Amino acid sequence: AIGADGGAGNSNADYFSVNVNAGDELAIEIFAPFDGPSEPVNLLIPIVELYDPTGTLVSTTVGVGPLAHTATATGKYSIRVSAEEGTSGEYFLTVDGHTGAAVAFAVAATSPADGAGLLEAPSQYTVDFNAPFLVSTLDAADLTVNGSPATGFTVVDGDTVVFDLPAGLGDGIHNVAIAAGAVESISGTTLDAFAATFVVDS
Repeated sequence: AIGADGGAGNSNADYFSVNVNAGDELAIEIFAPFDGPSEPVNLLIPIVELYDPTGTLVSTTVGVGPLAHTATATGKYSIRVSAEEGTSGEYFLTVDGHTGAAVAFAVAATSPADGAGLLEAPSQYTVDFNAPFLVSTLDAADLTVNGSPATGFTVVDGDTVVFDLPAGLGDGIHNVAIAAGAVESISGTTLDAFAATFVVDS
């Protein structure tokens, strides 16, 4: 099972992935906290969409509650959670019934890109993970450049963070790294080790 929590609004969506074997009975359920009497207002009306390994939409539901689907193919199924127009709020998502191996939590893209050639040293480094991360497990020092830790970070969205790089990066090859296990996804999977480079030639 995976568990997740997050917020959804009009302009974004959250994505989750599970490895599934054909015949798995997937049970997806979304809950909206704070929607009972005497609780804070949660206006979210969630939309949950399930896509098979080919990217085909195979099931969808609107509003809190369960979504059931029997997998007809083996591979990675994707779950997209968005909000009905004009609504936003918090939710919890659970997925049960999948028997495939856990999906790795990894860095999907960076800016500067791996191997990029730059005319001046960057002051920031953007990391896009392949799944939402737990902010509580993130620290500026998780990212290093030539062994020196980043000096700060800003969370852009549920799976993107901008690190502030240490000053004094001169010409040459610079090695960027995040150690294995340094960050955890909201489904409880720890990060695979990450390494990249960029080159400054001013």
